Amino acid sequence: MPTINETLKQLEVQRNRAQKELAGLEAAINALKPLVGVAIGAAPAKSVAPVAVVAVKRRKMSAAGRASIRAAVQARWAKLRAEKAGGAGAGSESVKTAKAVVAAPAKRGKMSAATKAKLRASAKARWAKIKAGKAKAKK
Repeated sequence: MPTINETLKQLEVQRNRAQKELAGLEAAINALKPLVGVAIGAAPAKSVAPVAVVAVKRRKMSAAGRASIRAAVQARWAKLRAEKAGGAGAGSESVKTAKAVVAAPAKRGKMSAATKAKLRASAKARWAKIKAGKAKAKK
């Protein structure tokens, strides 16, 4: 159990921290008062020029991206309608949505054995260099 002296010291430390925090808050309030235009409990300060609000530029989706989403949604709803109708008239519904479908991007080809070998050799050389640097650092 702490003694009275230890408790007193802890309370004094906490009081000092609180005083420092209070001083920091006072400084922050005093720095913000001119920006508000009115000091608390005092006459209005001289006016400050209004700050312009900058609009955040939003990202825009490309027309192709919107078209592909639109086509996917239409196809999904056409499929649901066809399932609900029991398959009757499904062909005519899918023809309407097929015209909006955007071509899928081309698939990338596989990496050749020669390219894989070059990458493997460069990775080995890179790691050998790193390990050599670590070995020198240890010495």
